[in-house]
Amino acid sequence: MKKFLFLSSAFIMTTLGAFGADGTITGGANTCTVEVLGVHENDAIANTIATWTLNKYECSAGQYLLNSDGTLECTECPIGSYCPGGEFTVESESNGANACPTDYTSDAGSVGENECYTGCELACTQQTCPEHSENCTHGVSSTTGKQYVNSTCNAEKTFCSIDFECAPGYNKIIVDPEFVFSITSDFLYCELDNTHNASWSPEASFIGVNSCDILKPGEIIQGDIEKIEDGFVKYKYFTTDIGPDTTGVITKKFYYDNNPTQERNLYYLYSTDFVENPAGEHLWIKPVSVFLPTSVAKMVKNITTPYSETDPMWRQLRASVSETEFELFKSVIDKYFTLGLEGLKTITPEEFWNVVTMQTVEIPLNIPYIYQDSKIFEVFEKLYERNPIYEYFTNNGATYCMNNTININWNPDNGTDALQSMCMYNAGLAVPEDPVKPGYVFSGWKLLENTTTE
Repeated sequence: MKKFLFLSSAFIMTTLGAFGADGTITGGANTCTVEVLGVHENDAIANTIATWTLNKYECSAGQYLLNSDGTLECTECPIGSYCPGGEFTVESESNGANACPTDYTSDAGSVGENECYTGCELACTQQTCPEHSENCTHGVSSTTGKQYVNSTCNAEKTFCSIDFECAPGYNKIIVDPEFVFSITSDFLYCELDNTHNASWSPEASFIGVNSCDILKPGEIIQGDIEKIEDGFVKYKYFTTDIGPDTTGVITKKFYYDNNPTQERNLYYLYSTDFVENPAGEHLWIKPVSVFLPTSVAKMVKNITTPYSETDPMWRQLRASVSETEFELFKSVIDKYFTLGLEGLKTITPEEFWNVVTMQTVEIPLNIPYIYQDSKIFEVFEKLYERNPIYEYFTNNGATYCMNNTININWNPDNGTDALQSMCMYNAGLAVPEDPVKPGYVFSGWKLLENTTTE
């Protein structure tokens, strides 16, 4: 009885030792039995099959599972495909590499379909012929770029070249990028929440301390606060959910303060698809316009005394603008001459914009939105040749026709010196007060036949 029990116990132990936990045959001593192989006849055949467990491979975004001669490993996504990443086996329906749509390709390591692109061209934008120009001809050019899936061509937007002559009485002004940059020294701006940041207040002595009185939230004027008639640049900035890693962004490197140890990034985005979001994490800025002086601005700049009916420059200004405009200029200039910059604090927003608008000519900018990975105002202060305005004028130039200055000698022929004055071509002409000559009645001024032009 004991012997039976012993043998039974041995049989149970060797039978269990022949199988793994999942029922697979593991072999070992005393395992060639009918309980393991299922047969016991002489020359019987026990048929077995291999069982397999799938290996799982975790590939990160931008990779796919590559089987290279039996070696499987996560590999960089190939050109022409995009790879979101994920967990794969040799039996997965996809190895993680998805072909870009027809006619589209991608760079190696692309993650999503929105990184698939096709080549594209963007024709230049025709410029409007400047006022007072003639014989104006337009050039034709284009830039190349990439058009991503469900997006537009990101090629750089440019103006077509134009060639023109100015009509008689006008001269061609070529805008110097050095000049445009030189006027961008101080700021008037209104923050997005309609408040003014007192820590950035060079304009505190100009139009009061709250720029939001004359600007909308997110607007910036950049120029010399004491010489606004020289010209200025207007910007707009806003927040969005779109970051600098957005598809199609062009990145440029620059050195802050020309210090190679302080390398920064400046991102350009040629897009009109921004959706402004007050709670957005990313701040973008776009120069809107450059305003440059007109002939009226030149006259205003030459006025050096408070208003006087006999002052030639005041008389010329009166003759060149409407009475309403003249009164606005007179009000602002008188405040400056009597109270200095403190007097300008009393200028109303209406006076500011009416005067500035009348004495400037707008040249629109066609440059991209920019994003800097540092304080936004460094875009204005420290970029210099990286400044997008500077680059725009350097690459595209800007020209317009300015009224010629006509110098006039009024000679009363009564033994006194001739009275000198000037006027801007096609603007008003201020005639001096009637001269007095004993024994004669003044009957008007006439042009000498030998008058010449230079």
